[in-house]
Amino acid sequence: MQSGVERFTVVDILINLGMSFLMGSFIFFIYRKTFQGVLYQRSFNISLVAITMVVTMIIMTISGNLVLSLGMVGALSIVRFRTAIKDPVDLVYIFWAIAVGLGNGVSYFHLTIISSIVLTLVLLLFTRNKSEEIPYLLVMQCDPSVDEDEIMAVINSETRINQVKSKSFNPSYFELTIEVRLKDGNTKFLTQLHEQKKVLKATLVSYSGDLAQV
Repeated sequence: MQSGVERFTVVDILINLGMSFLMGSFIFFIYRKTFQGVLYQRSFNISLVAITMVVTMIIMTISGNLVLSLGMVGALSIVRFRTAIKDPVDLVYIFWAIAVGLGNGVSYFHLTIISSIVLTLVLLLFTRNKSEEIPYLLVMQCDPSVDEDEIMAVINSETRINQVKSKSFNPSYFELTIEVRLKDGNTKFLTQLHEQKKVLKATLVSYSGDLAQV
């Protein structure tokens, strides 16, 4: 009875790895199209392709061999991954790449292809209104003599949704951090506030839920 890589011919190995490369490239394209974070990292996206192929290689190596399976579990258990994943959706893509690698490692191509198509439709469905759903953080430094209600009145009229996240004060200025949803991407109200000398400094950044990125 053959076990491990002995069950796979050179053609089988090339087919499995080739399918993993193609499907990893498909994941690469979908990630780039649906990305909604602050800064797109091409290196992370490339790693999804590599993960798919590496997992396929691992599965082919341990397939049908209990000793190798236990040894691989022991070897992988000592690996520590310290790269922070700030966007929860990135975890979905990592698990997607791993799942495709697992399926292709045992030649379950129909399962990985159909499942990937369904998952793609789900991701595209929930990201189709990308431009409308992106929140922003507006950080403003204002002169203490300025009436805060006047600033908020302008923001209320020029944004679709807004919510004050924090406020800090010192003798020189007070700082407001506000989560906003823009109207058609309009940011002219920031210039208006500055020209009216209501704001000393204003910064608008795409908000992904991590204040450390601001």
